[in-house]
Amino acid sequence: MENDLSMAEVPYCAVSYDIEVQVAPMYLPEESAPESGLHVFFYAMRILNHGDMSVAVQTRHFIIRDGNGIERSLEDAGMRGKPVWIEAGESETFSSYCPLPTACGSMRGFLWVEFSDGTEARVEVPVFFLRHQDHLSGEYGLYRSIG
Repeated sequence: MENDLSMAEVPYCAVSYDIEVQVAPMYLPEESAPESGLHVFFYAMRILNHGDMSVAVQTRHFIIRDGNGIERSLEDAGMRGKPVWIEAGESETFSSYCPLPTACGSMRGFLWVEFSDGTEARVEVPVFFLRHQDHLSGEYGLYRSIG
């Protein structure tokens, strides 16, 4: 999917162990079928390594909550299904989708990382909200000035 969203001003951000996680979600009306209970959301995540060691994202863990309060877990290896190394001072961006049965929800979680010296840490992913009003052509919501 191609979009014009720049992550220069991301709405959600958390920093742990000199690793910054930025998230920008948006609703995809063209991929959704609300009348059938399908609401599709896209999110871009950028991981910035502000430390002086390289770091490998080993696994990612998310709790996804729909608008009814129903939660489900997602765990995956690294990013894109494999560990990803991020050098000191560098960043890595990936994107994914989250289908929900409701018009809103949220995601939260953490990344399990390993630093080049062998130490490991849990890096927080900020809680971010999945909402219909957050789409590129929206009059309201996070991206109203982009559309």
